[in-house]
Amino acid sequence: KEEPPAKIEGVTIERGTGFLGLQIVNGNFKLSFYDAKKKPVAPDVTTAVLRWNVNYQPGPERVTLTPGGGINSLTSVRVIRQPYSFRLTLLLLKGTGDGADTETFQVDFSQ
Repeated sequence: KEEPPAKIEGVTIERGTGFLGLQIVNGNFKLSFYDAKKKPVAPDVTTAVLRWNVNYQPGPERVTLTPGGGINSLTSVRVIRQPYSFRLTLLLLKGTGDGADTETFQVDFSQ
């Protein structure tokens, strides 16, 4: 018997052999991690940083996502202002300091 296709919550981002799901829940960003079969997995990074341009201030908004919101996700603590439609840069950090491994993604986010 075949399993129904798994669903990724939020905007789907392909990542190596897996996927990421980015969404805003209760005004906060939530980044979830999935394997190649779209099954939830624990994050393999320590932190994520999001940056996007807004029209209500001259500089971009930035937010840091840390573990929280479930064992398979990173979340922000700061509430995000609407509208939720922008192009953002997602930076994943594994480790700390100058020796941290990074991955960068450009995402057209809309919710």
